[in-house]
Amino acid sequence: MPCQFFKSYRNLKNILSDLAFLPDVICIQETHLSPKYNPIFPGYTVIRKDRPPHRSKGGGLAICVRQSVVHSDIDISPRDSHLEISGIKISAVSIFTIYNPPSNNFTIETFDFLSGLRNVVLCGDFNSHHGKWGSHLSNSNF
Repeated sequence: MPCQFFKSYRNLKNILSDLAFLPDVICIQETHLSPKYNPIFPGYTVIRKDRPPHRSKGGGLAICVRQSVVHSDIDISPRDSHLEISGIKISAVSIFTIYNPPSNNFTIETFDFLSGLRNVVLCGDFNSHHGKWGSHLSNSNF
């Protein structure tokens, strides 16, 4: 398991242990996990979507849902094969975590999977850069 994941994993576990209340959902991008690693967050169900082995290292998604929260997975096949998407539904709310690799530019059509959905929460690392957000870079992902 990459060293940076160990550090992030410990940090997240420490943050959760210090909170007065626990979040119902935690969305994580760039987990860098492979199937042989199974991080455990006590009290949470971890829904993972690891990057396929034939792609470069990195990427990967996880949604941690409190075990007391009734949810179902949403199966998504994005139009853009470089985009990584995982989703869950809790009651009438759909929650998606998204990772867009830095070299990938997407368009609004990339998000066609959202058409017809209501009450959507998008979390992610979109690798979007623009001067208005304080970035010294700019790309079309905004």
